[in-house]
Amino acid sequence: MQAATSTMRAGLYAQQIVGIGLNSTERQTVLAGIAQADALAQAIREAITRGRNAGLDAFAPDSANLTATLQATGLSSAQLRTLFAGVIGHPYSAAYEAADQLLYPGLPDHGALTLAQWSQAAGALALHAARKGSTLPPGEGGGLRHAQGHWFVNGEPYTLAELFLTVRMGTLEQTDKTLETDVDTMRVNTNLARELLAVLADMKRQRDLLVASKAPDDPEFLAKAHFADFVKKTGLTVDKINEYGSKFKGATNSYLNRFEFTAGTGGTPDLCLYVPDPKNAPTTKVTTVSLADYGYTMDELQALFDSVNAENQVKRLKVQSVQNARTAVLEGMSAFLNSTSDQNSKVGRNL
Repeated sequence: MQAATSTMRAGLYAQQIVGIGLNSTERQTVLAGIAQADALAQAIREAITRGRNAGLDAFAPDSANLTATLQATGLSSAQLRTLFAGVIGHPYSAAYEAADQLLYPGLPDHGALTLAQWSQAAGALALHAARKGSTLPPGEGGGLRHAQGHWFVNGEPYTLAELFLTVRMGTLEQTDKTLETDVDTMRVNTNLARELLAVLADMKRQRDLLVASKAPDDPEFLAKAHFADFVKKTGLTVDKINEYGSKFKGATNSYLNRFEFTAGTGGTPDLCLYVPDPKNAPTTKVTTVSLADYGYTMDELQALFDSVNAENQVKRLKVQSVQNARTAVLEGMSAFLNSTSDQNSKVGRNL
């Protein structure tokens, strides 16, 4: 039998309830045991009613009052002995009393049980069935089970307070994971926006300097000397720029998607730009960037900066919503615990 893995009771965390991983043979054994416990519990309840109507105060497990009802259940003597000794805690018959006491130390002597004790025995069988049933997947009759004011998950007993906190802690854990992911995305986006602004500022300054000094109609920028330096200063790489370029609609035509480093002289890589060349191949590699291409690249960087900011705004609203939900969960847990404490105090005062 595999160990329970669907709940972590010590930390009061709840994950999806899927049972404890029993194989098909083990599941059939559990289902058969539940059916036997339910059958015996029903027989006991009928025997209690019959005994009360007959004016009995007590009767023995192997007395006619119970055996008449047990015949319809089909339970064998061995099954009855196991249920009585292992679940109810009483020998089924005097004939096997010594053997059962060896298997289940602490059993009392065989004898009659009062009607109240028989009611307790039926309750013990219901608890046993609920505990066993909770080890099965929900689709097979398992999952969360309840009997006699007790709750069971994966074969473990839970009070209502524990169960409430377990489920809420599971919700809180998932909320925290969502928050962590969104906050991390906002951090990455903020860093990217800062890098893009730095590149844009350097590109604008370089363009203004070149135009002011030479004022050509269509100046060209040395990619290695200018744009590559701007990118490197922020810690970005050309591969990263290409990755950003792939986010644009029609990315194959994006200027941000055309940069690459090539082997340069003196061990220093050159930055090249692919631009359309209608006379020859669809694109050609150049080491200088025209004013127009330079400007288009700045436009795309600005558009990327705007999209990053827009995404961060959406994430910010989502984080606020998740934080509100998290606060509601914590307040609900606090209110429940305060209410439980008040109820326990009132009960204690009234005893």
